[in-house]
Amino acid sequence: MAGRSCHDEPTNSDIVAMLGRIDLKLKDMDKSLKRIESLEKKVDNFDKELKKVWLHLDKFTNEISDKVNRVEHKVDSVDIELEGARRRIADLERDKDKLKEDITYVQSQSMRNNLIFGNIPEVQDETPAKTEQILREFIVSNLKVTKEEVDGMRLERVHRMGQKQNQSAGQGSTREENNQRHRSIVCKFCFFGDREKVRGNSKNLKGSQFYVTEQFPQEVAAKRRRLFKRVKEEKQAGRRAWVSYDTLYIV
Repeated sequence: MAGRSCHDEPTNSDIVAMLGRIDLKLKDMDKSLKRIESLEKKVDNFDKELKKVWLHLDKFTNEISDKVNRVEHKVDSVDIELEGARRRIADLERDKDKLKEDITYVQSQSMRNNLIFGNIPEVQDETPAKTEQILREFIVSNLKVTKEEVDGMRLERVHRMGQKQNQSAGQGSTREENNQRHRSIVCKFCFFGDREKVRGNSKNLKGSQFYVTEQFPQEVAAKRRRLFKRVKEEKQAGRRAWVSYDTLYIV
């Protein structure tokens, strides 16, 4: 085996140069390590800040969730209260309608002995006593009830309806104008039998300007007017129909 030449051995200069290069590389590595350490610190700091943000977001989310739950609970409570209020309002409406019906019925009962006499002339400065005298004379002369029967009738109250109107009218006034000038008379009979005796003789007014009708509360009177239109239609169709109080009967 051939021996190594002395020229193949590294010289001191080569060794120094090599060590210098290694030292430079070590220094570069050290700088890189320092940069990595700095970056790791930044990453650690960022991670800590990120955790703080997540904790804050989690707390904020929980608070919002609690608030939403409380609002939903309140909304549910309000819905329940509104539904209860609607039911109470509906009950009050039914009670009001029932009370209105009861009041109307009581009014009807209080008017049970009443009759309204229409288009009877009204005199100047007419007093209630004069109104009663005019009505009694009208019942005798126009309804053909005997004077003895009329004198025996007890009338609880007789009065004109509504505000007194201007009675001055010239000749040639129309029948409608005359009707408007004379307020109707309301008479409350003490006995229902007397009222029916007078009402039964109202057929004697046929063809005249006068009329006699029962008195009803406004609501019942309005309903009766609608029902009488139906009665007319049913009679034209050949059927028997009549109205009793506020009910239509058809046979």
